[in-house]
Amino acid sequence: MDAVAGGADGQISERKTLRFCLCSEDSAEVEGEEPPLPCSSDSGLLDCSVMSFSMKRSGVRFFLMFFLALGAAAQGALDSIYRLRRMKPENAAEGRPVELQAQVVRTNPLQNGLFIFDGEEGVFVEGPTDPAVVKGLKQGDLVRIAGVTTAGGFAPAVRAESIEVVGHEPVPDGRPVQNNDFLSTGLDATWVQVRGRVLSLTRSANSKFIQVEVRRNARILNLQVPYSKENMKKLESHLFSFVHCNAVAGTVFNLNRQMVDRIFYVHSADDFRKAGTEFRMNVEMEARIHELMRFRMVVNRPIRTFGTVIHAAEGEIFIRNEKAGLRVSVPPATQVKPGDEVAVVGIVDPQPVSPAFIAGSVEVLGHSGPLEPITIDLQKDPIDARLNFNLIQVEAELVDYSSEYFSEDGSTMQLLRCRAGEQVFDVVLPADMQHDERLEPGAELRLTGLCNILKRPDRRWYLDVVGFRLEVRDAGDVEVLSPAPWWNTRRLLWFSGSAVTSSALFLIWIAALRKTVERQTRIISEKVEREAVMEERSRMARELHDNLEQGLAGASIQLSGCQRLVELNREQQLAFLEQFESMMENDRQGALIERQRFEVEKAAAKNSRALEVVENMVMRCSQESRATILELRGGLLEKMDLLSAVEISIEPLARECGAELQYEHKGNPVRLKLKAERNLLLFIKEAVSNAARHASPSVIRVMIEYQDDALDILVEDDGIGFDVSGSVKLGHFGLQGMRERAEQLHGELNVMSEKGKGTSICLKIPSLRKWLVS
Repeated sequence: MDAVAGGADGQISERKTLRFCLCSEDSAEVEGEEPPLPCSSDSGLLDCSVMSFSMKRSGVRFFLMFFLALGAAAQGALDSIYRLRRMKPENAAEGRPVELQAQVVRTNPLQNGLFIFDGEEGVFVEGPTDPAVVKGLKQGDLVRIAGVTTAGGFAPAVRAESIEVVGHEPVPDGRPVQNNDFLSTGLDATWVQVRGRVLSLTRSANSKFIQVEVRRNARILNLQVPYSKENMKKLESHLFSFVHCNAVAGTVFNLNRQMVDRIFYVHSADDFRKAGTEFRMNVEMEARIHELMRFRMVVNRPIRTFGTVIHAAEGEIFIRNEKAGLRVSVPPATQVKPGDEVAVVGIVDPQPVSPAFIAGSVEVLGHSGPLEPITIDLQKDPIDARLNFNLIQVEAELVDYSSEYFSEDGSTMQLLRCRAGEQVFDVVLPADMQHDERLEPGAELRLTGLCNILKRPDRRWYLDVVGFRLEVRDAGDVEVLSPAPWWNTRRLLWFSGSAVTSSALFLIWIAALRKTVERQTRIISEKVEREAVMEERSRMARELHDNLEQGLAGASIQLSGCQRLVELNREQQLAFLEQFESMMENDRQGALIERQRFEVEKAAAKNSRALEVVENMVMRCSQESRATILELRGGLLEKMDLLSAVEISIEPLARECGAELQYEHKGNPVRLKLKAERNLLLFIKEAVSNAARHASPSVIRVMIEYQDDALDILVEDDGIGFDVSGSVKLGHFGLQGMRERAEQLHGELNVMSEKGKGTSICLKIPSLRKWLVS
């Protein structure tokens, strides 16, 4: 709840008094106004005394009516507080023009505002931008105000643009207020008269106001007076006197424009006047502390009671007799000490458990020495409500210690939570008390202090005691009987927490170690498996090299020998035919010789081609076997990436044929499965090998391009080219092998060549997702 004092802009007043002739011509409603409230005979205000009170101010009313008549000439401007106060907030927020003439009843230069009253209604006025205007006004000034309406915080108000003083008159007495009207929302901003007994004076925290508590029957009224030494001195002379004063009824409200409390603004202490002699301080009753508020005791008159001081603080003392204790609010200048026998005169202040006291005077009768506290055994006896406000002593165990506790006046204190048997209670230490390191949970304490009995708040029909709070006076009231054991609950919790944390960390370490061991075991197993595989592959490679490769090499040698034998046989047969031809004598025999020579050449060519096909097949098998042996012994792809392996593999091929090698790659390389990289390496190697062996190129260009999820490989040369549509020579398997590898990789192979214009081989793999290493 955001409470704002009624001195803020905007207050509301319900119309509950007769308007007489002053506003008789203004009864018509205007746009945005709320209709006038009907008069009610049971409002508490509309009675003969009110009418008599209004009649006595006829001179002021006539004067104000004269100026209101002059202001009515301004067309379109509101000239009546009555009409202004009945506007709806949303209409008042539109800033409608206002011209009012009334009397200043209170100024507030701190907020640059003032309250004005026209004899019937009051309203809050926000001063002009120049604060000197409000500071120059006095109570009783007759003013003409021009400005605009505002919604105000609680009720429509006025924002003044100009204030003109047109005269000065003593302010009239305010409207008498009945008990049932103090919380009426319509009382806001009204000039009223407050009656009651002054109970207390409090200087505000900012030292700008004096808060005055006045009791009217059973109701406590809050009044605010500007602070000055003169005002404070005058008000102190009225303590516990029955007074009446004129004031502006202010409103405390929240952001929903709802009233939450009432406060009365008094212009000066001079406005307080004593109401009669029957309530003066010298007319008093006497009663003992334990007799206060008993049956048939008059509580609205001063009472004199006696006791011995058990504690004295600023503005408050505690006294007791043989049967009860009493908290007494005293004037600020009171000088007493524990052990003083005192008589206090004041008013009984009812409290939930036992009465308190508001003293106007304190008289020291003597000194008996400090009283001993009442010893209470909480483990045997329950707390007694008769101990309220008394000095007691208990023994208890300290359960908890809090460094801060905010008391009712906002000061910071220290708080102990203690336990005796099943009784748990709080101990409030003074704010200036030094911290004792021995005050640790588990310590056994002997505590002396002022007992405050706590009542169960939800059961108002009888006194249900639920506990107590002990207020320690000084450090001497806290005695450590035995310090807290080293092995206390807090250390046990700390040790348990440490043990649990250590166990948790140990289990986490064990889990991490287990994962590490499993990972190392897996790595070792994989390494052993890989070494075993490599060893087996090496054995197979040796077997292939020693058997298959050697056999293929021998077969190749034999085929070469056969090729030479075929050539030698052809030469021998041709030589024999030439020798035989020289012996022939006729042409017919010569034709036979030519025919025989043709058959020899034909047979030799046929045998040579057959041997060449077999030799190519053996060479192809030898190449495949060497590649297989290389892979089995740990090929290039197990030592490096694909790009490096391609470069190492094709450089010797280009160098052997004397061609220039242009090798490049684009994109972000990714590692593929060994099968895929091996097929790609052999594909590129085969393409370059074919170009080097058959195309007689001057330049061989190899380009590998990695795309998002694809791979393009281009191998081209500027050699002699070949007819792509022609049949493949018998014994040449290079192009067929490249097509097979492209199919294994789910790729697309495109071969473009033309005789005399070189060859271009392009492999496109649209998706590498299947071949990526996980």
